[in-house]
Amino acid sequence: MIIRNNTIVSNDGYGIKSSSPDNVNISNCILWNNSAGPLNNCNASDSWYGDPLFVDEEAGDYHLTWDSGCVDAGGNSSSIPIDENDIDGNPRVAGGIVDIGGDEDYPHCDKDDYDEWNNEDIGRPNCWFTWFQCKGDADCATEGALKWRVSANDLNLIIANWKKKIGDSGLNLCADIDHKPEGALKWRVSANDLNIVIANWKKKDGQLQPHCLECQSYKMNQGKTLTLEEMLEWLEKVWLDEEVQKLIDEDMLLKFIESLKEEL
Repeated sequence: MIIRNNTIVSNDGYGIKSSSPDNVNISNCILWNNSAGPLNNCNASDSWYGDPLFVDEEAGDYHLTWDSGCVDAGGNSSSIPIDENDIDGNPRVAGGIVDIGGDEDYPHCDKDDYDEWNNEDIGRPNCWFTWFQCKGDADCATEGALKWRVSANDLNLIIANWKKKIGDSGLNLCADIDHKPEGALKWRVSANDLNIVIANWKKKDGQLQPHCLECQSYKMNQGKTLTLEEMLEWLEKVWLDEEVQKLIDEDMLLKFIESLKEEL
């Protein structure tokens, strides 16, 4: 039995107990706060027994914080499959060395930025930590027979969440492509988010650089900022797309365009 890159915490008893230690291969695991101790009748290599510094252990958020000792501390091995993912579905291995536990942590900007991402208003939306969300893939899925990353449903999410702020009813932070508030009123979904969707429209995985994890996207180059005229011209063209017409209500689109004109 292989037990690898697991986060085993707060159990009533041992973290791992074995009756046949010779048949158990344990590595790169966090074993913390289990009432009887981490292990019984078995051993684990490259594992962590101290406080792993989770984001919020009491709330069940077992992601690693920026200064956790588990980051880049595991034991790399040819037994780690190249396509193995962590608890969020993000690929192993980041930074050249596998992290200990179930979460593969990705580079952060600095502590102040990271604390902002984890505050009680914004939290850590799972979609912000996927490969292509900051490139305009608001729904974090491919669409259509040609597997577009940025397509009709992503635009639909932008429109549905247009000019919403933290605390607004129904706000879906996956539509906040640039991960930043915009303008004096701190809109979470506004012009720059639309810009990014337009810039990456109808692109597929191979046409996008997959570097949209954590703070890598916080400081990313957003590219050219379009003028109002260029945005409106693009919206006229995209409305001819049958996928868009099937998904987006025309009245909703017209209201969106009027709002865009007022904003810009």
